[in-house]
Amino acid sequence: MTERFLSRLGTALDHRSVMAAFPEAISTTPRRDWDVLFRVDRDVTLVQSNIRPEWERLFERGVEVKRFTVPRPDVGTEWAFRVTVNPIKRRPQTEVISASEWLATRQERLGAEFRGNHFVTCPVREQSHGNRVCLHLVTVTGTLTVTDPDLFHLSLLHGIGRGKAFGAGLLSIAPL
Repeated sequence: MTERFLSRLGTALDHRSVMAAFPEAISTTPRRDWDVLFRVDRDVTLVQSNIRPEWERLFERGVEVKRFTVPRPDVGTEWAFRVTVNPIKRRPQTEVISASEWLATRQERLGAEFRGNHFVTCPVREQSHGNRVCLHLVTVTGTLTVTDPDLFHLSLLHGIGRGKAFGAGLLSIAPL
């Protein structure tokens, strides 16, 4: 079992604000080094990481941070899920595809069969320092069935897809 920290903040934060709660980076990839994933759901930001964030650096009042163990569900178990994805197909040219098609093409490597039943397109507020970034964020909720416990566990730990710096990839699950 692998432990992580989960924070729930009552405000919408962007990547820069989320990363400000973590120590100064000694590498050029701190988000990846600390497995920092976040998702904005309405006006709430969920943050998952492998080190404890220091929210007191940003907020006067404390933010509740919970330590939890990332589950490793058995083959065939079913879960409710929520994830924000950036359903972009990059080859042969960059194009937006449906979130359900995007998840379907990745099921094998993510270790689960996804059945999304609710899709909400998210407003994208981010720009990347003048570089062209193709973002089309969609929050998907539905059910899934675990097909490969090890791959699925990695999906929970490290997130899925691209756009993690923009709030995509944090896969949340709950028992049905």
